[in-house]
Amino acid sequence: MTTRASSANTRPAHRLPGTPSEPEKRLMLAVLEDALDVYFRYRGHRRNRRLFRETEAWFFSDDTDWPFAYRNVCAVLGVDPVWLRRQLAAWCRHATELRALARAERDVTAAVHAAVAA
Repeated sequence: MTTRASSANTRPAHRLPGTPSEPEKRLMLAVLEDALDVYFRYRGHRRNRRLFRETEAWFFSDDTDWPFAYRNVCAVLGVDPVWLRRQLAAWCRHATELRALARAERDVTAAVHAAVAA
């Protein structure tokens, strides 16, 4: 007698390494990833300032009253919320420095062009 394995048992898992297996954890990971995307993408944008500010407020809130509050998401996913906040602050400082350097480069280039044209 031959037994057949059901197709549900023989399909390979298609999860990425490090992806939580429970649906709630996957949803929390998606929420955190989306918040990071918004934070990095829209910092300094005029049109999306409100979305960035809301996301920033979420990251820096200590609220734990709802399941998808930042601190609760971090706790479930095993992410240190203080560490992540420090990383975000460091990235903001670095991004500000880069913008200042880019402005300085533009100013120097414009001054050179003006001197050459004179």
